[in-house]
Amino acid sequence: MGPRDFSIDESLYVERAMAGRVIFDSIKRCFDIAASLILLFILFPVSFLVALLHLLESSGSLFFIQKGVGYGGAEFRLMKYWTMVMDAEKNGPRSAEPNDCRITRIGRFIRVFRIDEAPQLFNI
Repeated sequence: MGPRDFSIDESLYVERAMAGRVIFDSIKRCFDIAASLILLFILFPVSFLVALLHLLESSGSLFFIQKGVGYGGAEFRLMKYWTMVMDAEKNGPRSAEPNDCRITRIGRFIRVFRIDEAPQLFNI
């Protein structure tokens, strides 16, 4: 008997590969949820402080929300902390520059430390 005498049932191989993928995806999803919950718990005091300082400095919304497209084409709400003054783009959108006058003081702080991305943890 040589090595060519054995045949692998391709459908069995595909089924096993898919089963392994399902298990991997399930474990990864559990890890993602656990990690996001831990980070949300850790960042809660910081988020509370950001919200409080934002209310003292600005009268606008706390969150910037837009539609995003995720895995498999699923739509979701992309959320970030609002870091600019109201009507910052009334003359049209443009990229932020160093020392941009459209960014609030608290907005500058949360951008430097990337805290503005923290609300994304709710999407996980």
